[in-house]
Amino acid sequence: MRDTGVMDTGTPPRAADGARLGTALTRRAVINAATQAYLRGEAVDMSALAAQLGIGRSTLYRLVGNRDDLLGVVLAEATERTFRRAAAGATAEGGVDLVLDVINRFMHAVIDAEPLQALCKREPLVFIRLALLPGAVEQIAAKLIAEMLQTEATSGRLEASLSATTLSQAIVRMCDACTGWRPNRPAPVSPDRHPRGRSGRPENDPLRTAGLPAAPRRRPVRGHRPRSMASPLTGHVD
Repeated sequence: MRDTGVMDTGTPPRAADGARLGTALTRRAVINAATQAYLRGEAVDMSALAAQLGIGRSTLYRLVGNRDDLLGVVLAEATERTFRRAAAGATAEGGVDLVLDVINRFMHAVIDAEPLQALCKREPLVFIRLALLPGAVEQIAAKLIAEMLQTEATSGRLEASLSATTLSQAIVRMCDACTGWRPNRPAPVSPDRHPRGRSGRPENDPLRTAGLPAAPRRRPVRGHRPRSMASPLTGHVD
């Protein structure tokens, strides 16, 4: 499997020495085993996982909850690894440019993540439920983005008319639209492999990368005058 970012390969956690204490198994060891299965592009099967770890299903559920709970943790941790690698690789100096650079790198890594593509194709409803609806994945993504926004605002490099928390939640919602793969639809491709001009979007636009069509032009309503919109990042009126 090729290395396309922390979301699919990166440096996944391994069971630490002492993860087993006699016959007791830590929650961390279960999450690590599930993460390894996910990164291999395999379905996380609770019965197989329990057999692999040498415990009963009841013990497994007591440690990590149900399957959705476990997958939510796996995806949330993968999201955090992906975001931190995107932030570490950003080259913009700061402010709005840095925010856009990090989010652009993050989105491309998510869209290119082969294990995530495999999950989406195999279990599209699970993907929607865990990745696109409120839960652990959205919470960690919003938290990381809010921290970045707050750091830039505190340093004076970013002016925003919204709080870091509110703006981060809005950004997460926009990112969800970019990764909203639907059942029976091919997974999106990276901009490097996307035919130029197919969607009518710029080459590096994450919406184009996600395989979404260009937004249709809306006919102006007779007698309607559009209102000016203030940018949430700068507070300036466009």
